[in-house]
Amino acid sequence: MTDAIVAQKRCNQCNTLKPLTEFHRAIHRGKPAYRGTCKECRKSEPKFYEYALTPERLRMCCACKRELPCTDEFFYQDKRHPDGLNAACKICRDARRGRTEKRKSPTRGLSLGQRRCTKCSAVFPSTVEYFDRDNHRPDGLLPICKKCNANKSAQWAKANPDRVRLRARKSAKKYAVQRRVSWHRYRTRKLALPCDFTNTDWQRALDYFSHSCAACGKPRGLWHTLAQDHWIPLSNPNCPGTVPANIVPLCHTKKDGTDGCNNTKGGQSPEIWLEKKFGKAKATSIMKRIKAYFSTVRKS
Repeated sequence: MTDAIVAQKRCNQCNTLKPLTEFHRAIHRGKPAYRGTCKECRKSEPKFYEYALTPERLRMCCACKRELPCTDEFFYQDKRHPDGLNAACKICRDARRGRTEKRKSPTRGLSLGQRRCTKCSAVFPSTVEYFDRDNHRPDGLLPICKKCNANKSAQWAKANPDRVRLRARKSAKKYAVQRRVSWHRYRTRKLALPCDFTNTDWQRALDYFSHSCAACGKPRGLWHTLAQDHWIPLSNPNCPGTVPANIVPLCHTKKDGTDGCNNTKGGQSPEIWLEKKFGKAKATSIMKRIKAYFSTVRKS
C-alpha cells in the first residue's frame, strides 16, 4: 500500500515546506487553523520584553516613552514580567496610582465620617445632606457632592433637551395615578381634612364602575379621561375629605374642558348637579348607584 499523503504548509519566515505538525495551532475567523510561522522560527524570535531594551540596557517606559536604565531605581519590581520590572517607570506609576486611589476611595486620608468630593475636592460630612444617594455603591452615596451633581445634571439637560422632554413624558405617563392621588391628598391636608385615599382604593373604584364614568357611563377615550372627583366638594363644609367613601371616577374632557362630568360639576352639590344635567328621574338612579358603591368601601 502507498503511504498516506501528509498535509504540508510553507513557513512565512524560512520559506520551507514542512508538515502541519511543525506549526502551532491557531483560530482564524472562528475556525481552527495553523500559524504562518513554524515552531522553529518562532523559537528564534525575540520576546516581547526584549524589544523594549536598547543595546545600552535602556528601557522605554510604556506611558511617557522615555528611555531609562533598566534597573529597580527607575522601575518598580513586578514578578509578572520576565525581567522582573514593571512596564511603566516609577514617576508614571505613582501618578497613575494617585489618580486611581482618589477615584476609588473618596474617604482616603480623612477622619471617620468625612468624605471628599471627587470633582471639586472639597471635604464634607459623609451624609445625605451633602451627597446624593446611590444604592449601587457600598456606602450608598455618590462620589461627588450635591452641588457638583446638580451642575452636572444641568449641563446634561442643557445639551440634551429632546431627551429631557421624552423622559418627562414617560414619567408623567408612568406615574399619572400616583401624582393624581398625591395632589388630592395635598389639597385635603391644606384644609385639615382626613386624607387616606390610596392607589388601591382608586383601582377598586375603577373596577366597580367598569372603568367608566360613575355618572354618564362614558369610558376613557381619546379626548377625555377619568378624574378622581370629590363627590361632596372640598368647598362644602360637610365634606368628609379625600377618603374612599367620597371619591368616584367622573369623565374629564381634555380638549376644551367643558363637556365632561367632572368639568361641569365643579364645586356644585351632587344632587343639584345631577338633576340639572340628567333630569330628576335619571339623577335618582345615578345617586342610588353611587350610594351603593359608597356602602361597599371602607369608612374613614
